Amino acid sequence: MRILIVYTFFLLFSTCTAQSKPIDIKAYNSSYYLNKKVIHCMNIKIHNNINEPIWFWVQQNDIISKDDFTKVKEFFYRRIGKNTASLYEIGMDFNIEEYSPAIFNSFLKVLSPDANFTIQIISKEKFSTYTEQKIQNYLDAHIVSITKKQILQNIPSLETCNNVIFYKDDFIVIDLKSLKSILK
Repeated sequence: MRILIVYTFFLLFSTCTAQSKPIDIKAYNSSYYLNKKVIHCMNIKIHNNINEPIWFWVQQNDIISKDDFTKVKEFFYRRIGKNTASLYEIGMDFNIEEYSPAIFNSFLKVLSPDANFTIQIISKEKFSTYTEQKIQNYLDAHIVSITKKQILQNIPSLETCNNVIFYKDDFIVIDLKSLKSILK
């Protein structure tokens, strides 16, 4: 009887104190025909698990060893290209009406609570296990997800930024060929 009570207490306690990760990333494959040719897809579904908005992006450099403050500052204040503005400067300029982000440079998405975002990678060839693993490893090391509250603690002025900096759709399609140089 004591063992049952201790076991029940342990289960209740571990369930109550466990915290979920802000995002959940799941991958699955699919395919379809287009003009009698099969198109193979690797779908990466990103889900917001918490009850507040998440801002996420794909950082070019490996982010595993960096704290949130450094990730935020690097992403928003880094120059996007030669002689160009930073994402922060673009977000603070309300004269900009349209903005197209670079996926691995200035892409920024807001995920509402319980919302999903899908990255669909397409290829004419079937994905090998090796390629799938390389893609998943890359995303694990480069996707940054931080709550809006944490972002605003680092850069409070982003509360009033121009919404053109946020990617609007719930999905993005990328050709595997364009990822080859990144996945080396």
